[in-house]
Amino acid sequence: MENFCHGAGQESGRRAGTENVALIVGLGKACALAARDLARNDAHMRRMRDHLYEGLQAGLENMHLNGHSEKRLPNTLSVSFPGIAADRLLATIGDTVAASAGRTGTSARTV
Repeated sequence: MENFCHGAGQESGRRAGTENVALIVGLGKACALAARDLARNDAHMRRMRDHLYEGLQAGLENMHLNGHSEKRLPNTLSVSFPGIAADRLLATIGDTVAASAGRTGTSARTV
């Protein structure tokens, strides 16, 4: 097997460098904290996502939910508005909502 990067002989000679133990331990702790609060955070994100969707539905016509209505990420709402140019829509909403046109080269607008 060819070395991933050249230098010292760590990892049986496959790569050089020393693991950053402090960051590895920190990542483990962050994962433990995330797992501890996962169900509560998941429920909160779903409520917020669904609240946004219901508000958009009540105030807008011709909106389409992209993807499955139940099997989707709890923190992401993907909708489209047929016949409306994405760039025009993003310019109209300004910085009031974190939004993206969903294509390469278009940056998200943040709150």
